[in-house]
Amino acid sequence: MGGELTMTERLSYAPAELNFTYQNDAEGAVHEMDNLLKQQICFVCYTESLSASEIAKKLGVAKEYIEDSVKEMLVLELLKEEDGKYLTWFNVFPTRENNEAHKLTYDYYIQNKIPARVNELLDGLEEEIRALNFYGNDFNYGYLKWIFYNLAAGILDTLILKNFKNHHGFEVSKAVPRPYNITGFYQTADEVLPEYETEKQMLNCSCTWNFCELQDFGKIKGCDALYAPPFPNIWDEANTDWSKGRIASLDMNNDRIILKLISSVELSKLEHDMANGMALEAPGARLIKLDGQKQIPLTPVFTNKVFCQIEKLIEKALQPLSVEIAENLCAKLEEMFFPLIRKGELRLIEDFYTFNLKNFIHSSSTLWWYGLNGDGEESSVGASGARADFCESKKSSVAPLELPAKEVGYEHFAAGLYLILLDE
Repeated sequence: MGGELTMTERLSYAPAELNFTYQNDAEGAVHEMDNLLKQQICFVCYTESLSASEIAKKLGVAKEYIEDSVKEMLVLELLKEEDGKYLTWFNVFPTRENNEAHKLTYDYYIQNKIPARVNELLDGLEEEIRALNFYGNDFNYGYLKWIFYNLAAGILDTLILKNFKNHHGFEVSKAVPRPYNITGFYQTADEVLPEYETEKQMLNCSCTWNFCELQDFGKIKGCDALYAPPFPNIWDEANTDWSKGRIASLDMNNDRIILKLISSVELSKLEHDMANGMALEAPGARLIKLDGQKQIPLTPVFTNKVFCQIEKLIEKALQPLSVEIAENLCAKLEEMFFPLIRKGELRLIEDFYTFNLKNFIHSSSTLWWYGLNGDGEESSVGASGARADFCESKKSSVAPLELPAKEVGYEHFAAGLYLILLDE
């Protein structure tokens, strides 16, 4: 008989390969799932509970192989067992829908000028932020915004989820935290997916941080707001060795020198020589600028109290925008994915609202692209601030962020690096 093949029939010749997105301590689970048989087990057990014999029959493999795999997957809570049958215990969605969701978000952000509006809101906070007591409050504001872009993206995503009144009565605040989150996306070997144009975004963008403790200054958090191109990072192999990237420059010795300089504490001869080295272009980041004999740190330094005040200012400014996005975008994503979640499975519903939805509405990729490229309109970056010439910069009519001069080199520039004094 003719007609369309069932999914089981398709699996026999075109196995569904799962790709994963995850967060928190999911490395063990991801490593466990780097196995085509285990991926197919999760796939066939997502919509219905199956015994080892039933799984073996669907996949055409010996029952013994299924039993060995299932034992390992139960330990990591990738499967759950009910009356001798197994169910996948994380969401598994079609890759096609995943791609469409990201395209939907991208189109919404671009068409509604969300990145430009976030940038405008940050510009409106300049006077209040500069009034706060932190080292660097007189830096060029386009330079400081490398830090505030990262904060704004994270705060906006959190507010969107908080303000989304979902249509299923689920309260995100009451969700039970999981040790890790993981979601699989499947595409069968014979499936061809459409390609989407999403040029105004950075596909890989992240932030990273480290910690140290200094006798005179207490606990220090070093942050790299943009761990992505054009700076050294794990994704851009052509740029530089990522292990020697910018965050590695914020080590205990360099942090101590920066903090001594901004506190007017005299450096030792060795520290003075090290500070001069930090003004050079290698390795990692150019953390100090030399003005004659004067050594000037390029890295803003915040107390934890002041940093929290900045976060609150940004949160208040973004609140109305987050409500708008929640009402218009999240409802469409919910409508697209909720029918794909196994009915009545609270844990999977929690995962969607607290993890999957957050990934879909993630705003940083389009915001960072806008910061580096603008929209073709004149930018006022560099026009304000008591020390607008403080950072060497490429004058740009379009980019809202202060860009390093070409001769300095992105990989050696400190834009987006900062310290937080956690004990103050």
